Amino acid sequence: MRSVNTPKLGRLALTQAEFTSLTTTGGSGAAVEKLAMSQVLKRKFLLTAIRHETSNANNAPADTIHRMIDLLAEAESVDGRAALAVLGHPYLDQWASNWLRTKGDLDEAADYLSALAAAAAARARMTFAVDVRSGDGTVVLPTLGAGTGLGSGLVRITGTADRITLHGTDGHADVPRPFTGAGAHWMPVRRVELEGRYAIAVEDLDAQRDCYPWPPQERLDDAAAARFGDTCRAAWSIIATDFPDHAQGMRTALASLVPLTHSDDAESQGATAFRAFGSLAVSLDTPAEAMALSLIHEFMHMKLVAILDQYDLHTTDRRLYFAPWRPDPRPISALLHGTYAHFGVCEFWRRRRGADGDRSAHFEFALWRRLTLHAVQTLLDSDELTACGRQFVEPLYRTLLDWVAEPVPAHIEHAADDVAYAYQVRWDLTHDEASADRDLSRLARAPRPSWLPAAWTQAPGAVRTESAAGAAEPMVAALIRSIVTGDAPARADPRLVDAVAAHVDGQADRAAHEFRSAIDGGAPEAWVGLCVASRRSDPVGRPRLVRRLYEASDRTVAPADVSAWISAVLDG
Repeated sequence: MRSVNTPKLGRLALTQAEFTSLTTTGGSGAAVEKLAMSQVLKRKFLLTAIRHETSNANNAPADTIHRMIDLLAEAESVDGRAALAVLGHPYLDQWASNWLRTKGDLDEAADYLSALAAAAAARARMTFAVDVRSGDGTVVLPTLGAGTGLGSGLVRITGTADRITLHGTDGHADVPRPFTGAGAHWMPVRRVELEGRYAIAVEDLDAQRDCYPWPPQERLDDAAAARFGDTCRAAWSIIATDFPDHAQGMRTALASLVPLTHSDDAESQGATAFRAFGSLAVSLDTPAEAMALSLIHEFMHMKLVAILDQYDLHTTDRRLYFAPWRPDPRPISALLHGTYAHFGVCEFWRRRRGADGDRSAHFEFALWRRLTLHAVQTLLDSDELTACGRQFVEPLYRTLLDWVAEPVPAHIEHAADDVAYAYQVRWDLTHDEASADRDLSRLARAPRPSWLPAAWTQAPGAVRTESAAGAAEPMVAALIRSIVTGDAPARADPRLVDAVAAHVDGQADRAAHEFRSAIDGGAPEAWVGLCVASRRSDPVGRPRLVRRLYEASDRTVAPADVSAWISAVLDG
């Protein structure tokens, strides 16, 4: 079991203060810098592993692999800062880890490492010559750009102190330093200047970037790149102004952004690849505030990836847990990741409450402090955190307890409480079938009420709500949010709109009636709404069992009466 002074990679141990900073603020600059350097060491280790894996291969591709690893080391000795930009390239980890796992093709490895070494040597102003095979006439030099239209076959890349050239069978690119000018056969990596000397690359060339749940955009045209750059600068202004501690870490470790294609539901998406430290992905047309939130959220994931490479925070995944933001059960590793990332979400809305659109910020803060606190308590109640893991999670718990005491307008607090309850009901409706079956066995032995037919135990056991199919948020929750914040929901079942409106307006009886009508009309999501609407006056306990029995009944009985009968049998 490792303490914060005995990391896996040894040389970059965080001090206790640095470790704690990662759980109480965005992380000190020194802490994030050590995480970033640990990832460079990881990439060097992966290259060493590739050399070892190919050491017994007596052929030309293996020889090329070894020479290119040597060239990378030579570039580092000539100009450590320049080579570091290539050794820290986010997608080097993605490529190397995949190649080692699959014992990939030697020719493919020789080509990738030749392009990588050429980029490092070019940055270090070395004189060099390497050859790379191209199937489609394109050769990507990671962190620099791509030669295009060069023709299939062998491409020779040469470099001097002031330029690189790429010679193909059909085309030739002559690219002077600093390699940022576009040409007929050269597409540079675009960089967005955010402030001073900090710029971020727009990664739309490297094939290894296709490692997210949503596909990446192809090379952006100039207009789309300009719009994306404008949004990045606007999002960075929010982060630098309102979240200077997070900005400090990003300046140190965030090197590139991958524009993603739109998701099917047209919502903005952000993503982190666990083997691409240094890069995040975000939907192309994400608005500035949403991009700022997404970057903070995903940067939390990115930091935790590096922390977990250094420290054992939990044991092996043995059980599955309720994560309020997910419809599916999560192992401890995923719950920890989600909790840490949503701690950042909660902090984002907490600090944004003074900005325009206070209703939204207040609501999101009130909701996410509830959900994240629930997840932190789940982590601490489990026996799967190591001692180091508890050191990591306990400061989150103390901070969230402080945040819970911060005032929020009463009607918004009330609505956030209902939405948090809707997440719990959705979970109760869709999980723990074994427990429900045990309870049903006990109910089957009790005297049968008149509203249950004799064959009621043969009713189908599968219980789903629409949102259980994959949506992160129950529809009822989305509708409550839209009424409170004034934002239109992305989707809405018209059978639920009036029921939710009545509930938010305080008309509990009417809301319960509308939800029950929607249930009888075939809207499964209405079960979540009914439980929310009834919770303070006539609560529906054990919603999974209530739904099973109600759907087996003659429908003359109220769900609350079904709940009462179940409680009398099981708790009596």
